Amino acid sequence: MTYEVIDSENVFNSFIKVKRDKLKLPNGNLMDYYYVDHQDAVIIIAKTDSNKFVMVKQYRHSNKKTTLEFPVGLIDEGEKPIVAAKRELEEETGYVADRFAFLGDYFPQSGSDSMRVHIYLATGLSKKEQKLDPEEFIEVVEFSESQFRTKILERSLKEDDGDALCCMGTILAYYLYKDFIYALKDDESF
Repeated sequence: MTYEVIDSENVFNSFIKVKRDKLKLPNGNLMDYYYVDHQDAVIIIAKTDSNKFVMVKQYRHSNKKTTLEFPVGLIDEGEKPIVAAKRELEEETGYVADRFAFLGDYFPQSGSDSMRVHIYLATGLSKKEQKLDPEEFIEVVEFSESQFRTKILERSLKEDDGDALCCMGTILAYYLYKDFIYALKDDESF
C-alpha cells in the first residue's frame, strides 16, 4: 500500500516543525496530513558498578509535572545516535561510560510525530561533571533495581510526597533492558 506525497510544506517552524503533506491515497483520493517533523532522540539506561540506575529528575512544562526518567535527549543534525547517547549522558548526569549497547528503538507517536527514539545501555561509568544547557535544571538520582521497580513500575510516585512522575519511554526502555540482560544471563561481558 503506497501513499504518494504530492506536496509538502512547513506550516510551523521553531524548536519543532509542523508539516502538512498532501497525500494521494491508495484509492486515488487526496488528503492533507499534518504531523510534527521532530528530531530523533536517545534514552540512556546508565547502570553504575554498584548496580544502580542513574536517573534524572526534571520539570517538563508540556505536562506541567516533574518527571523521573532515564537520561534522554535530542540527536543533533548529522549526529549518530550512539554519539548523541554519549553526549547526553555526560551533559545531563556528569557520567561517562566505557561500554554502550544498543537495546532497540521505537516511534513514540507514529501517527502524529516523526521522532524515532534509540535506546542504549551504558555501563562502566565514571563520574565527571554535568554540562547542562542554561535552561536545564536536572537533579541526578540513583536507584537500585528494586527501588526502581517499586517507585516506577508499581506507580508509587506521588507528587505530594516530593517524588516525580515517570515517562512511558523510561518504562519501555526498562523492559528492553530486561530482555537484553536475560539474553546475556550467562555472559559476564556486560
